[in-house]
Amino acid sequence: MNLNTLRPYFKHHSMFVAALYAAITVLIIVSIICNLFHIKYKKYLPQTRMEYVVFLTVTFVIGFIADIVIHRLNIFPKLKLYYRVVGSGLWGGLAILFSVSLSIFIQKIYNSITSK
Repeated sequence: MNLNTLRPYFKHHSMFVAALYAAITVLIIVSIICNLFHIKYKKYLPQTRMEYVVFLTVTFVIGFIADIVIHRLNIFPKLKLYYRVVGSGLWGGLAILFSVSLSIFIQKIYNSITSK
């Protein structure tokens, strides 16, 4: 991945605005993931190993699809060069997967500390 392809986006948006847009995007995508998970499991977050596998798989797939939608609808026009070079789907899916995995990990640590 060539990070120089992101330069037009960050020249146009401050770090704060870029982070805000990323947070809004993640919020929308994770809401979809949690609601899809709730349809099958009647809860919003996984608890068993198998549920984690399902949840993280759904996370990647929805992130992949969302990245393609963001690209095709040209939601962030300053990312045209990025999508032309890198493509859409894979890196969006991996980014959401990383974000959700890190959030789950932090939640586990927090719960283990506060449950003592």
